[in-house]
Amino acid sequence: MSNITNLLSTSESDLKYFKAAGRVADQLNYNAYVIGGYVRDTLLNKNPSKDIDITVNKDYKHYAECLAKELKIKDVVFFEQFKTAKLLNDDTEFEIRSPYANLKAKVVPLPFYDPKKRIPIK
Repeated sequence: MSNITNLLSTSESDLKYFKAAGRVADQLNYNAYVIGGYVRDTLLNKNPSKDIDITVNKDYKHYAECLAKELKIKDVVFFEQFKTAKLLNDDTEFEIRSPYANLKAKVVPLPFYDPKKRIPIK
């Protein structure tokens, strides 16, 4: 597996989070991947957000609970409908998901928004 941690370690605290996420994945025999805006922003040499998205190949709830314990995070919120979990730390927010979370989520139609009228169209 390719490891791009050296590209993503923009700060000591972020590197600490990535190492903890990897340790937990190794202990559980899971695959874990950092995805989303943090990766995009870092690769574009922008200041990465403090929102780290991680996808795992197995039970996202168990991984989220174990990562929270590893990082001593008390606030974990599960979103059953979307098959995701949020870990809320003082300076960083983690979203843990199954790679199939979007496929399993119940599809909810969003209202169409017309910017010319500036009101939602139903």
